[in-house]
Amino acid sequence: MTVALVGYTNTGKSTLLNAMTGADVLTKDALFATLDPTARAFEIEGVPFLMVDTVGFLQALPHHLIEAFKSTLESALHCDLALIVCDAAGDYGMQLNTTLKTLADLGFSAPHLVILNKCDVAPEGYFPRDAVRISAKTGAGLEELKRRIFDALKDNFVRAELFIPYAQMGGYGNLRPLLTERSVKYTDDGVNISAIIPAIYAEKFRRFIK
Repeated sequence: MTVALVGYTNTGKSTLLNAMTGADVLTKDALFATLDPTARAFEIEGVPFLMVDTVGFLQALPHHLIEAFKSTLESALHCDLALIVCDAAGDYGMQLNTTLKTLADLGFSAPHLVILNKCDVAPEGYFPRDAVRISAKTGAGLEELKRRIFDALKDNFVRAELFIPYAQMGGYGNLRPLLTERSVKYTDDGVNISAIIPAIYAEKFRRFIK
């Protein structure tokens, strides 16, 4: 599943991509440091995801500029979840409204989370209750962010306890790449497995689910 980083320019999206995925994407204190979409893999609870960095928005972004960056913005339009990254030390309200308006103009309809980055240097004050407060630079809040990402996409997964008789291990082996094994315990009669299964594949494992 794809998670897209969107938001106002220079809010730390590329830094967050690097922190979440271990990538080495250019980070620069400048407008439009990211012009091309960059995608990197990362995991939550062993489940693979794809994170895509996109070009930053500006207030009153001209339509011809939106067209010029359409290829990178399309990464956000077709994601499963968008992370709207704002600078907690700046005018995050304006940044959020600008991003939401631009996405609406593009027909964006995917679910999203609001991420307040740079909380390590932000002054004390009121922050939106549902926003995830992080520092991509120091790593603060990233575990909570992963939890919130997985929770936002939880309807796409099934947590299940499986029992695989040894006589059926061959059939299970063919299906094994479709799920994520969280724990495996061998018994005299077969194997007990705690797993996370993409919902679209859950039916294939029905005969093994306890």
